[in-house]
Amino acid sequence: FCSGGDVKALAVALREDPATSLPVEALSAEYALLLALRDSPLPSVAVLDGVTMGFGLGLAWNAKVRVVTERTLVAMPECAIGLFPDVGFALLCKARPDTALYLGLTGARLGAKASPAQDLIDVGIGTHFVPSDKLGALHAALQAADLSGDADQAIAAAVGQFASPPPTPPADAPPSLQTLAPAIHRCFGPDRTCIADITSALGAEAGPSTEW
Repeated sequence: FCSGGDVKALAVALREDPATSLPVEALSAEYALLLALRDSPLPSVAVLDGVTMGFGLGLAWNAKVRVVTERTLVAMPECAIGLFPDVGFALLCKARPDTALYLGLTGARLGAKASPAQDLIDVGIGTHFVPSDKLGALHAALQAADLSGDADQAIAAAVGQFASPPPTPPADAPPSLQTLAPAIHRCFGPDRTCIADITSALGAEAGPSTEW
């Protein structure tokens, strides 16, 4: 479980002193850490087994190997209080701008009971799916891996022992991003130039995207 950074502490500091440098210092340190993690030559593995929010998602997203489970729930609750989500979303924007804009503006949750686990793989949050009951064995395999040679290959082999395709969701599960893709493109695609335009497009939608 990782709920991200302490946004409340920043809000309190700003109320007490609007000129405080704490937000700049905190965000600068966070982004510097993300960059260092992403550029590090050392192997890195993140296991997202549960609620993964905010800066916690940023940390996980920048690991080379990212394991998700059927219990992984990714969320960006910052959206609900007007804070922009930028702990890795810029990378998603580059690869899938329509989906990134949808997730960034709505704070939609992915994984667990919110959407199929395959969504986490499809958007690049996870590189491997491993059932949660195999995480203990995975941890032991990672500890026993010989990293004296090609460390990345050794870790990939260890994770690969336990990885499998995500389970097929039940018939009454929420729609997947793949199912919603046409509507996401219509509402959040390059033809939408402002929030009012997006809102209008959402209002015209029907079907599984109506709840938006």
